[in-house]
Amino acid sequence: MAVVFYLILFGAVALSIGYKGLKTYLFNRKLDYVIVQGKVVELEKSTQKRGKKTSITYTPIFEYYYNGQTRRARHIISSSRFNKKLEVVPSSKYEVGDEVELRVYVNAPDYAVVNTNSSVKFSLYMGAVATLAGLLMLAEGIYLLLTKIM
Repeated sequence: MAVVFYLILFGAVALSIGYKGLKTYLFNRKLDYVIVQGKVVELEKSTQKRGKKTSITYTPIFEYYYNGQTRRARHIISSSRFNKKLEVVPSSKYEVGDEVELRVYVNAPDYAVVNTNSSVKFSLYMGAVATLAGLLMLAEGIYLLLTKIM
């Protein structure tokens, strides 16, 4: 019975995450934006401890000039990899000094996204995957619940 409960719970959580992702994509799609040139100025290192495990990720930080001000924005994707010495190093396709095209939203000029299909549609892809996973888990949980009751 615990498995059924967890399937329903995780299905509902995944559905809500998927809904949020899809809603964010649809909302951002309607916003006015401008394209500006930016530059990668830093790969921000982030360390998280989970029990005995420590994970390290690197996030590209972009700097751009918009509306009379120099601004900074974090990339929506963080990543890392191991080198041959088994040290954690950045695995981003961006390196410090790279120039990038950024999409800056007019009503939120401190928020910028790399103007690529994958970055702009990131919330759509993640929302669709989470929604599908949530629906499958929820359906399986409800099916198991109904078949065990009857």
